[in-house]
Amino acid sequence: ARDLLAVVETDPAAPDLLGVFLNFKGFHALAAHRAASALWAEEDDVGAKQLALLLQGRASAAFGVDIHPGATIGAGIFIDHASGVVIGEQAAVGDDCYILHGVTLGATGKVKHGRRHPHVGSGCTIGSGASVLGPISIGDGCTVGANAVVTKDLEAGATVIETGFMSNRVLKPRKR
Repeated sequence: ARDLLAVVETDPAAPDLLGVFLNFKGFHALAAHRAASALWAEEDDVGAKQLALLLQGRASAAFGVDIHPGATIGAGIFIDHASGVVIGEQAAVGDDCYILHGVTLGATGKVKHGRRHPHVGSGCTIGSGASVLGPISIGDGCTVGANAVVTKDLEAGATVIETGFMSNRVLKPRKR
């Protein structure tokens, strides 16, 4: 329910709860992920894991969104436009995040503390085409601008913008 509400509350183009439920593929992809994730969590059931991967594969083909069933996704998530979103197995996304199309939460080949994918805090915005890569942590309330490539930890409230090849600019949180 929080995912539906997040869409209606965030997107002025969202008609109403029923319209989002029937027509928004970001919501559909997230719902499919939640079902696949529940199956994936069945520790001793190999068949459930295979079914989770099957569901994830079919959802990826249908919606153009690839979220591994092992990824941890919080509540109140809005994946806007959704096409091309990829979220790896060990990635985690906190509550109330806004993710646009073409976002990748993926690996770099490095392993840190047993994980390969990023952890994104709550209340974050990740702009279209952004890539958040490796076993890094993105603090609560961060904004990752469109097409930015992030490979280092970000403190809570920071903003990263793409300024050219391999030269992102990190803006520190504002003092209040």
